[in-house]
Amino acid sequence: MPTEHPALRIERFNPARHDRADFDCGVGRLDNYLKLSARKQQKDDMTRVHVVVEEGSSRVLGYHAVNLGMMNASQLERRPRGTPDHGEIPVLFLGQVAVDERQQGRGLGGILMHHVFEKACVIADAAGCHAILLDVISDGGEAAFSRRKSWYESFGFAAFASNPARMFLAMKQVRAVVQKMPRSRPAAMAAPSSRQLSTKPSSQSPRQISGSCTARQRRPVTMLSTPRRVPVPSWPART
Repeated sequence: MPTEHPALRIERFNPARHDRADFDCGVGRLDNYLKLSARKQQKDDMTRVHVVVEEGSSRVLGYHAVNLGMMNASQLERRPRGTPDHGEIPVLFLGQVAVDERQQGRGLGGILMHHVFEKACVIADAAGCHAILLDVISDGGEAAFSRRKSWYESFGFAAFASNPARMFLAMKQVRAVVQKMPRSRPAAMAAPSSRQLSTKPSSQSPRQISGSCTARQRRPVTMLSTPRRVPVPSWPART
């Protein structure tokens, strides 16, 4: 495994520029989403997809997709303070997150999750968002499901009492994670490890997430369309 990595960039997915032809994360439907569905869903404003590429390259190493939605507070053990009378609260659905199998072990999953956390903060500040919501998929059997679920729990995600596969992280917790990381620390340095971790949005088919994640000091983020460079640790960080 390399101990030094070229600079990486997180960019808004551009189907005319980003090369995803040989992307292979080990789960066919995640590969097909990026290759066949992401372009149309993004064009139709159904989701927003961001990809990780190496500096000077257009080849996709990993990606994530998020979209906004609503959930009913009755699904939670405790009704959040300020919940409207109708019970619906705004959330950010974490859908697809995947890393090419050839790139797993570099911490790219953590970089992607870190970006999701930062983006959630931006959305919450601009329009209101109470939490990040995801569904853990069971592809690969019970052991794989448990491994994925443990990975999310390490970031503070908690399962619904009525549905162990659905997990929830309040923005208060997301902000705390983003704020407490030193600005100088790389984005993927101290996360739990897993090679195949998976989620799906509640209204879509199951998805997979691969990687490990941390977050760093919160600062103004303008990632809706502008790429930025992402520091990578100079030691192996397993995904």
